[in-house]
Amino acid sequence: MNSRTALVAVTREKQATAELVAHQPFPIGRDTRPLHAEQCEALLTATCEWTESIPSFLFRNIALRDGGGCYSQLKEIAQQEFHSTTSGQGTFPATQFADFLEAAYRSGLLTKNFISPNGDIYSPDRVAMYEISPSAHAILAQHISTDIEARAATVPTIAEIDISHLREELAPILEHLHQRGPSVRDSMIDILTRSASDDEVQTQWDRFEDLIDQGIEQKILSQEESKLGASVLSIVT
Repeated sequence: MNSRTALVAVTREKQATAELVAHQPFPIGRDTRPLHAEQCEALLTATCEWTESIPSFLFRNIALRDGGGCYSQLKEIAQQEFHSTTSGQGTFPATQFADFLEAAYRSGLLTKNFISPNGDIYSPDRVAMYEISPSAHAILAQHISTDIEARAATVPTIAEIDISHLREELAPILEHLHQRGPSVRDSMIDILTRSASDDEVQTQWDRFEDLIDQGIEQKILSQEESKLGASVLSIVT
């Protein structure tokens, strides 16, 4: 084998390996960092601008949620709480909120569970769900007052706090359904996100998915599965 033939063989092997890696499913499961108790304590007792009580926020919106919550869900709830305590004044400190989640993850207080949409393990699109680390439950519990724990089950969700606000957010979806009748969920979102730039498509898609789930939960929308297995949305009359 001459040098040129050997180079071609190596190049092809590298290309084949790269293609194989590209088609492998992403890893599934929780990404857990080692627990640093002192760092967790510091985060749980720190003052911040976006919530009156970090332990309460984590307990109500992550620990009590089956599967935790993704960034967009948690950010939207935090924004609602921020504006409710400031009477709508001021700008929500999104950067501080994002920094807190990352610091909580690095300290081992939170884990990231990367899930694929619709259970498709080959999908390159992954959503990071934040959950309380199993080893950090005891630390969080020490900062949850009995009053908060007793009221946690009745704490309203973002949709329950302001149904009218949710209807405003759902306006594009409701208008689409009014005009076209029951529609396949994915096809409808595809139409609604066509005007978005390449960088914003996924963000807008995730936002519509979250809004639709809240609309279904609040019985503003209904969802049924067609004979072909597609999720069909309609407005609850």
